[in-house]
Amino acid sequence: MAIAQSRRIELSEIPVIDLSLLHGAPADRAQLGDELRAACESVGFFYVANHGVSEQATTSILEQARRFFDISTEERHSLAITRSPVYRGYLAMGERGANLKRPADILESLNLGLDLGPDDPNVKAGLPLHGPNQWPTSLPGFREAVTAYQQTMFGLAHKILQGLALAIETPVEELQAIFAKPLTQMRLLHYAPQPPEVDSMMGARPHQDTSFMTILLQDDVGGLEVQARNGEWLAAPPRPDMFVVNVGEFLEVMTCGCFWPAFHRVVNRTSTRRYSVPFFVSPNFSTVLAPLPQFTARSDVRAFEPVHIGNAMTSFFRSLWPSIAV
Repeated sequence: MAIAQSRRIELSEIPVIDLSLLHGAPADRAQLGDELRAACESVGFFYVANHGVSEQATTSILEQARRFFDISTEERHSLAITRSPVYRGYLAMGERGANLKRPADILESLNLGLDLGPDDPNVKAGLPLHGPNQWPTSLPGFREAVTAYQQTMFGLAHKILQGLALAIETPVEELQAIFAKPLTQMRLLHYAPQPPEVDSMMGARPHQDTSFMTILLQDDVGGLEVQARNGEWLAAPPRPDMFVVNVGEFLEVMTCGCFWPAFHRVVNRTSTRRYSVPFFVSPNFSTVLAPLPQFTARSDVRAFEPVHIGNAMTSFFRSLWPSIAV
């Protein structure tokens, strides 16, 4: 079945959010909250500018992705995700979890989380999704560079959370408290060049993110496409010195559906290898996330049940990826 063609966006259709407003006067902070609210309600995607992440950091992590996918097939498979009870490791093209009805994506990935050793309290307690990453042995400096980028993304996530607290009219301390030890996942993704029959193939099928929010770094190849509320597909090109951020399903719950977790996909319409690095951010494992009263009081919203983040994420990972836990 052919893929509906996308339209390249007008730059105003996916807003640019200036995070430097966080450090401005009260009027600047109010403007930031208003702009974030409008972006999350209308599109569910936005670019962030003036985010404080260096070009060296983004260049480095994309280079680490290229390094990883250039190692031998044998070594990549030695890090197979099926060796990890916490869904960390290498995922080859076409591999799926318990949900076999979901079509396979044309990508390969290295899935990484917060790297926790055996002395971590949550690891000792046997809490699902908490544990160590798997690391290649043939790439000097790889682990250090990837870990440094993860820490950078934690910092950026907390900046965006400050803005979102303004957008949902919640004290920032209350919002950040449920992200004290968040469930995060970072994926190094490689999309192979697609053959000429590209209109019948996708790198990543249309999906919404099971997260609170996702921070995406793209290389300059492009391929990300976002579905607008009217059903039209918009091509969301990479923009220099900016990340793309999107609303996840948990933020939708918190706002009773006012914030939109837009469907998105990747179609690599080029003959070039594509790399991207999404960073998925969700609250602490034990958080029970419920709709906020300022949204339930509205007459134009849907009803959402509270969700236990850890249970929801464990079920989602099991359905999505193969694991020794299955």
